[in-house]
Amino acid sequence: MLDRFIIGFLFVALGEEAAWRGFLLPFLQRRLHPVIATLIVAAIWAIWHLPLWGSEFAWNIVPAFLVSLLGASFILSWLYNSARGSILMPMLMHATLNTVSAGYALHLVSASDLVSFWWLYSGLWLAAGFLTILATGTRLGFGISR
Repeated sequence: MLDRFIIGFLFVALGEEAAWRGFLLPFLQRRLHPVIATLIVAAIWAIWHLPLWGSEFAWNIVPAFLVSLLGASFILSWLYNSARGSILMPMLMHATLNTVSAGYALHLVSASDLVSFWWLYSGLWLAAGFLTILATGTRLGFGISR
């Protein structure tokens, strides 16, 4: 799994997190509330994954994947803002999640249980994202001294 993590860190997380959290999120947060900025980033991030729909993510899993992406967006925004604008923590989380989920956990689930697993997974992400919004007073760590 170490090789999967390194590849995910350098070729997925570095590119995506630099774009979404390193550039787009701070650009939007200068003009919009952090929750609204995160919702916009999540929508664009979802569109970015469009080529994977129906291939890497089977069509019956796509809705749950999008829900998980929404929840994860709030966590990643909080990590970025709490790290005072560093993309390192979001990159580490993104690469770790991809490694553990795609590289390990999803292989433990039978094909007949995969859709249910994805809905459980996405529900947990959405709950974690919602709790992050509540715990940060909707600021998602934005405004911490830089």
